[in-house]
Amino acid sequence: QKWEERRKGCLYSRGDKSKKGNLNTRIEFEKDKLTLRINTGNRNWITTNIKRAVNRQNDKWIQFISKLLQAQETGEYFPYSVEIRLINSNIYAFISYEEETPTEPVITKEEGTIGIDINASPFHIALVAVKTDGNLQAVNRISLYKLLNKTKNQRECLSWQIAHHIVEIAIIQNKAIAIEKLENLPKGKKGDGNKKLRKRLQQWIYKGLLDKIKAIAKREGVQIIEINPAYTSIIGALKYAPQYSLDKDTAGAFAIGRKALGLKEKLPKNYEKLITDKQYLNFAIEKLTKEKQKTQERLRTENNQYKKKPLKRKINEINKQIKLLKSLYSEPQTQQSVNQWKEQMRGWQYASYKLWQVVKVALTTPVLGKSLNRDLSPLKPLLVEGDWDRIVRRLVPVSWDRGYGVDKYRQLGRYPHLKKAEYKYPSPECS
Repeated sequence: QKWEERRKGCLYSRGDKSKKGNLNTRIEFEKDKLTLRINTGNRNWITTNIKRAVNRQNDKWIQFISKLLQAQETGEYFPYSVEIRLINSNIYAFISYEEETPTEPVITKEEGTIGIDINASPFHIALVAVKTDGNLQAVNRISLYKLLNKTKNQRECLSWQIAHHIVEIAIIQNKAIAIEKLENLPKGKKGDGNKKLRKRLQQWIYKGLLDKIKAIAKREGVQIIEINPAYTSIIGALKYAPQYSLDKDTAGAFAIGRKALGLKEKLPKNYEKLITDKQYLNFAIEKLTKEKQKTQERLRTENNQYKKKPLKRKINEINKQIKLLKSLYSEPQTQQSVNQWKEQMRGWQYASYKLWQVVKVALTTPVLGKSLNRDLSPLKPLLVEGDWDRIVRRLVPVSWDRGYGVDKYRQLGRYPHLKKAEYKYPSPECS
């Protein structure tokens, strides 16, 4: 029955402005009811009653009927297409017409922006309202976990609801919406060792959600600003997350909102001093080397071939990071000025890396323990005071007199039973 209905139970009629909207399937008003006149050929028609209830206050059916009534009075008709389908022995008519959208946005970035960052882990949308001067105004979060384990149609419906909610927030706050311009998003592949994340990414309709936000925003006259996503996550995590005590996703949305306002992100002075300190770079290289040795040990003891792949990728990434830090003070291979996509540090010539990438390598694993940890509060002393020596003291090994089950790495002085280690740095070469 379904095959018969999909194969044969369908009739489509294209709209025509000169034929009162549609020649073959036309909606007409008869006293207190609506009818659909269907052409069967040889100037013969079938007239059917239309049963359509108004579901909500902003129902598009109200706008459509209003335009039809106005067209009858003025004689200025508009085209609308009708598709008649047979579904479960019932006849349905699907009507489509072109909406009139504002040519120019009514709500612009003159009052600020709302930065949006969609994340897969945790599965949510981070929204940050940014003032015109670039300062933080308000933060919000929308969970996306209700999209998981749903059918395609259910996800589409929920996505439209979320998009409407985001645009309503922008209208209430009178701000433009800033989003990332992403095209090809990796969704993982079988055997990559991240089964749970891969399943979530497969149900992640990122581009579809952004398209819905753009469509609704255009209809409501809200400006959409698409920005280049390069380094927004790194800048948000390393600069704004410790400064405002935000998580890295919210900080990334804040960086997106600022970038949409045309503000440029400068590297903090204390970070610049840090990556020019040879003593700290030696410490960072030593920490990366130890992390590499731990990963190699895990790789040797791992028997699952699928779990070996992320470990191998991590080792390759650490090798690149160590190579980068060791090459910071090497002799430059060229004296030519860097192009518009590269940046130059004071006294250094770069051929492949930007400053924020260098800061990420020097701070994440050596200080946070892994790449872009969710807890970024340890970076605040570095960002505000430039006190990296305090961070090192927090990370050195300690011993204890009584077995309280305390973690090996704790901030010294917090527990009376902890004693300071004999050496300050992981290697005598860093003394």
